[in-house]
Amino acid sequence: MIKKILDHANRLWSGELSLFGAPLIDEYVAGRLRAEQIGNVVRYTPAMMMANIFNALVMVVALWDTPVSGLVHLWAFSIITACIYIYLRRRGDSGKHRPKSASARGIRRAAVYSFFLGCLWAVVPLTFFEASSYQGQLIIICLCTGMICAGAFVLSTIPSAAIAFTSPVAVGFAVTVLQMRQPVYMLVAALTMIYAFVLTRAVATHALHLVGRVVAQVESELAAHTDSLTGLPNRVAFREELASALSRLTRYGEGFAVLYIDVDDFKSVNDELGHGAGDELLCQSADRMKACLRDVDCVARLAGDEFAIVAAAVKEPAQAMVVAERLVRSFSAPFTVGGARIMSKISIGIAIAPFDGLDAETLLKKADTALYSSKRDRRGHFQFFQSELDAQAQHKLAMEKELRLAIAHRQLSLAFQPFINVRTQQITGFEALLRWQHPLRGAICPLDFIPIAEKTGLIQEIGEFVIGEAIRAAATWPDHLRVALNFSPEQLRSMSIVPLILGLLEDSCVSPSRLEIEITESAAVAENQQAIAILNALRSAGVKIALDDFGTGYSSLNYLRKLPLDRIKIDRGFISDMLQHRDCASIVKAVISLAGDLGMAVTAEGVETEGQLACLASLDCSEAQGYLISRPVTGSALSDLAGASGLVRHRAA
Repeated sequence: MIKKILDHANRLWSGELSLFGAPLIDEYVAGRLRAEQIGNVVRYTPAMMMANIFNALVMVVALWDTPVSGLVHLWAFSIITACIYIYLRRRGDSGKHRPKSASARGIRRAAVYSFFLGCLWAVVPLTFFEASSYQGQLIIICLCTGMICAGAFVLSTIPSAAIAFTSPVAVGFAVTVLQMRQPVYMLVAALTMIYAFVLTRAVATHALHLVGRVVAQVESELAAHTDSLTGLPNRVAFREELASALSRLTRYGEGFAVLYIDVDDFKSVNDELGHGAGDELLCQSADRMKACLRDVDCVARLAGDEFAIVAAAVKEPAQAMVVAERLVRSFSAPFTVGGARIMSKISIGIAIAPFDGLDAETLLKKADTALYSSKRDRRGHFQFFQSELDAQAQHKLAMEKELRLAIAHRQLSLAFQPFINVRTQQITGFEALLRWQHPLRGAICPLDFIPIAEKTGLIQEIGEFVIGEAIRAAATWPDHLRVALNFSPEQLRSMSIVPLILGLLEDSCVSPSRLEIEITESAAVAENQQAIAILNALRSAGVKIALDDFGTGYSSLNYLRKLPLDRIKIDRGFISDMLQHRDCASIVKAVISLAGDLGMAVTAEGVETEGQLACLASLDCSEAQGYLISRPVTGSALSDLAGASGLVRHRAA
């Protein structure tokens, strides 16, 4: 029994409210609650201390001519001294930024101060009541009752402090008046104890309401600052953490790193396995990231497959590198999502404060720039921000703006390079090649602007332009000539491309068999079920599919098995070296033989000499393309070639 009482007393002393029926809360919520409790008391402390001092002076005046006046003066001095100390102490606390959390120590300190003041006021009835006149006793009764009520009101958010203050006063007063053994005083004692009990219940009820409000507020804040899918902090919370890190940097010189993270090929997982699997991958990715970090670090999900980390207390790049390497290694093991085992990696861009910036926007921008460089150069790796990356980013941003203007002002156009039948040396079709004639810079190479178009999504609009122009051009050619188009993997993300192509073919009265789609050896296509479905749909409608730059990838034979192909285009690197290197000639021969066995045609790219063309003829290659036949042409030169027969060595610019 005694142990239980001591346990309850200790919990009350520490500020726990479960004794009054409050729900159990975790330490974070408890810290927020304690901060709210102490803040409310601090707000009323000046008024409470002034009331104590004023009441003490009233006692001095009321008992001035009594035998205990000397003791009253000493007591009043003690009260005034204690009030000044508490006021100055709390004034120092209130002058600081109000904390969001507080420890149990602050609650215990408030209870100690309250108990000390309560004991000082309990001295009044115990020491001065019997020696006072009737008028003095009346004043003592009023002051004690008023202090009990006022103390309960001011300390109502901290039940332990309210009880610590009111109990000594109430008990001292009740003991004193009961000793008088007069009915009226006994009645007053009974009323005082009833008031004290009612006030205690009111204090408990008020504290419970405060608990409910704080819990609701914390839950609301957590919901507003938490990503609903992964449970990580969201963009808002990350911004606050970044602001806090910048504040520590300013005040204490504590550097930190910002890591911008992107889950590679996340869109492919969504497309192939569905959004449920994509969500599962994000959740597992979040768990792996959290497991790699220290308690002082913060990882947040910003949007989609983008995450960001504030790595605290980073003094040099080597420390940030340790974190980045740990993150990259954590993604080396396969994931199991949607019932399938997949490999997924992350790319990371790193900016370090204060070296790379002193504000949130600059650090995030530079980390994002480094991320872009990492994804472009080597996926599944990390990249620190470097000044030259900023220049590249500015160049890409300017290029993107100009590309948008080029689309709007129709600065883009097509040139056409012919294919010939190696055996008959007749033109069999043309490859449509995109050109950008800038009004100031002149001709801009597609290798410079196509990656930017893919990154920004402009490739969809450009792709629709190329498809429409190429099909309209083919409508003016003889029916035996086909037109070939290069497709970016980004164009094979939506099935809407199928009705677009078939609709343009129908409107232009061009047979689907005269259109050939060229795709490169890219895992973004070969491992993307959505892309394969699109290619199958086009092929079923009669459109031809060709694999471009064959031999430059890592899994070419696997692509031949997975992709619905009609033609293979041998990369120009093999053609240019096949007369000088027997291994290149052997590879070309093997590819031609393999394609024949698979029922596919073969086009050799980059034919520039008569010897190369003769060699291809001896190997039974079906088609050739290159500067020996013709450079890309437009306008009247294109019309001439489209109507030509035999080998053409037109070298139009």
